[in-house]
Amino acid sequence: MSRWVKLQREVRLSLGVDPTRTATGNSFAGSPRGDGLGPVVTLKVEVAGPIGPATGMLINIRQIDELVRQAVVSDFAYAADIAVPLMLKQMWARMKAQLAPVTLTGLEISSSPWLQYRLTDGDTRMIELTERFEFSAAHRLHSKDLTDAENKATFGKCNNPHGHGHNYELEVTLSGPTDAGGELISLQRLHDIVNQRVIDRMDHKHLNIEVAEFGQLNPTVENIAAVIFKSLEDAFPPPVRLQRIRLWETPKTSCTVEASEPVEKELVK
Repeated sequence: MSRWVKLQREVRLSLGVDPTRTATGNSFAGSPRGDGLGPVVTLKVEVAGPIGPATGMLINIRQIDELVRQAVVSDFAYAADIAVPLMLKQMWARMKAQLAPVTLTGLEISSSPWLQYRLTDGDTRMIELTERFEFSAAHRLHSKDLTDAENKATFGKCNNPHGHGHNYELEVTLSGPTDAGGELISLQRLHDIVNQRVIDRMDHKHLNIEVAEFGQLNPTVENIAAVIFKSLEDAFPPPVRLQRIRLWETPKTSCTVEASEPVEKELVK
């Protein structure tokens, strides 16, 4: 039986080294091996197609690895002045043809653990830019619609009258076409907007007391995420669009608000 599947492959590599050198004994971290202080990048490749009846594979992942290393190490290792979105588009054009008949459906590059650019198969003129931010805040989970006993039973320790704190991580994703220089938006402008509208307002604050939206609104991770999305929704110059935000309250709990999903005018109180 031939079934259509999607396969994701992550390739890690170190730039700034001899691009002709091959690595041994370090397959987990990728090739070329980073012996010095060269930058390390991660590329995620997503492909789709039918499972091959003879091999049981969609594609040999070694073929993906080789294509990525040719495209990045050979062509772009020393092109420090090239815009990352432009580099990603050039890689897409090159790899799409060489992967056929398998379909290239996604290509993402991470230049750090906090910054990613992504292309999908819908429209290669459009690109997604994702950056992660951090802030610390205290809050108390308490609903005016519940009794004190019900609040304690529902929220447990999070209903502590004096509040409790979290180290939040916020992921902001923008989408849109790139400009003539190959950029979606300058990272400095992105930082300025997020800092002004979110970080400066919430960092090291007691949300229930010091952030106006939570005077009556219960600051659950869901409500905080919805407030952040609303704060950023109209902040970016068209045609750049806020695609989604994702807020981690703990490493195990996060909430995502997508542009395609309705944001209720009246949030849960």
